[in-house]
Amino acid sequence: MPVYTLSPFISIRQKAKMGDASQSENGPLFYLITYPRSCSNLLLHMIALDDQPNVFPASEHGGYFFMPFFKGCLKEKVWTMHVDQLSEEQITKMKQLAQSCAEALGEHVAKARSLHKMVVVKEHATLFCDPVAMTKFLHGPESTTQQPWSADPGPAAFGETLVDDQSSSHSPDNETILPDRFLKAFKPTFLIRNPVLALPSFFRAIKDLHGGTSHEVNKLSLTLHWSRSLYDWYLRQFQDAAQTQNGDVHKDGEGVWPIVLDADDVMTEPGVLMRFCEIVGLDKTLVRYSWGAATKEQVESMDQEHQRMLSTLLASSGINQSKLSTNLSVESEAPKWREEFGEEFGAMLETYVRAAMPDYEYMKSKRLQPAQ
Repeated sequence: MPVYTLSPFISIRQKAKMGDASQSENGPLFYLITYPRSCSNLLLHMIALDDQPNVFPASEHGGYFFMPFFKGCLKEKVWTMHVDQLSEEQITKMKQLAQSCAEALGEHVAKARSLHKMVVVKEHATLFCDPVAMTKFLHGPESTTQQPWSADPGPAAFGETLVDDQSSSHSPDNETILPDRFLKAFKPTFLIRNPVLALPSFFRAIKDLHGGTSHEVNKLSLTLHWSRSLYDWYLRQFQDAAQTQNGDVHKDGEGVWPIVLDADDVMTEPGVLMRFCEIVGLDKTLVRYSWGAATKEQVESMDQEHQRMLSTLLASSGINQSKLSTNLSVESEAPKWREEFGEEFGAMLETYVRAAMPDYEYMKSKRLQPAQ
């Protein structure tokens, strides 16, 4: 099957040096990969993403193009069922929904490029997970022989022509529903936050909104697996591209891709945000550390889910120091989870937080540092 070619996987500065016309005419593409309760809304607020003059804004809090697919999967129990047990009707319905989400993202990119604007979009890693990968995560790598689901945004976003390329749309370790060639068009930043804070916060919010979730959904969502998996995939792409092109595309000016931001640094290290803005090309003079709290009218205009998930930010007028993970540990917090959620769910949270810590520490070791 023919596929679409994308621009070479090389740095913005290298492209400029090579005189690449398409790059000079089109704004760069940046993906912010997050997970629930990682302070991503705070980050976007601090860098004033909606006010950045060179960025084409996304309507749904910076992105979340695949939220309809995620919610559809929950409704159709795709997240709790083995993928081999799904009916043809369920599979067709969910694949069509995934495709519509991908096309919406493609249209956003196309519109931004028609205006010669940058694209900076946010997505929780869990929102565009491949259901086949989720089954393998829950039941083991040999639990299904199904091929990955794939939702292709198509050529409209890139203006490329079809070529006869027989390469697979998904490399084996790409656990998303997006094909390799689309992911490679973006430069990714991963926002992380200590699981000791992030995972209980998410569990608490879901309990407030929906009364809780199933064991399978908890196992799939109370983890950093999806962020680390995609981080490692991107890291290999940059390393492979560097070898192929006989140059270092892993570095772009002062930045090293993929970038990792830690939520604690976002809140306490202005030099990190300054450097991030410089690398991506955002106006760092717009970065803010204080603001007016949302009005009652603004809060009431939101649905219940957004009110709950944005509650801390809406009520704040600056950085909330109580949201830092300084001096917190599983040992100090686990008894509090048992008291708040009961023995069963408190123990469950402790298990998932402990399991997530190695992924967090690994990614934290790669995090962006202030300029020297």
